[in-house]
Amino acid sequence: MENAIKYGMKSSPLPLKIRISASRRGDGIRIVVANSGSWYVHNEDDDLKSSTGTGLSNVRLRLENAYPGEHTLEVRSNEDGVHVVIDIHRISEEGGS
Repeated sequence: MENAIKYGMKSSPLPLKIRISASRRGDGIRIVVANSGSWYVHNEDDDLKSSTGTGLSNVRLRLENAYPGEHTLEVRSNEDGVHVVIDIHRISEEGGS
């Protein structure tokens, strides 16, 4: 969510539009965070120097720890914006994997 706002503001005409959705998929869940911007690659000269570039990497690591081998994380960019799609293929009723 943080990246959707941070980078969406840099690459989208205002107002920035953010959409969050979650849906059941069989035994799992799909979570989508989307913004109306475009895929943003920063360089050394822009004002996002505080970015460590580890946001999506951290999410991937957390998913692997919580749902080893039972998830995917995909970033899609098209004319509608940037969409981060997380699929957790199987979740137990207790909330873990």
